[in-house]
Amino acid sequence: MAPSAEVQIHLKLAQEFLDVAKWSFDAGFYNASQTNAVTSAIRAKDAVAHHFNQRSNKAVDHGRAVSELKGIGQQGGNLAAKLAMILKEKNKFAYQDAFSDRDEALVTLKRATSFLEQVRGLVV
Repeated sequence: MAPSAEVQIHLKLAQEFLDVAKWSFDAGFYNASQTNAVTSAIRAKDAVAHHFNQRSNKAVDHGRAVSELKGIGQQGGNLAAKLAMILKEKNKFAYQDAFSDRDEALVTLKRATSFLEQVRGLVV
């Protein structure tokens, strides 16, 4: 069965943010890369939530996003752990008065890419 329209929208947005994260990384804009990679992962989380629950929690509190995935079951729990790691990285670069470096941005980019791939495997 094909993903619902809502799931497809979230997947497309997740891919768009990931593409911009990759472009930003290649251009040396590491904070922008991390910001877009995290946003990609959050949109991918929304796709999973819509797929399994027919809705997604749009709360600003990212801890609730992790909890939402845990509520989906075993597959969601695995994704929840990955999303928690991505969001932990966000706290480092988004709330400090410092620039991200290349290595940090690369880790976030790789994790977000893997996260989106795993989500696609579940919902497509």
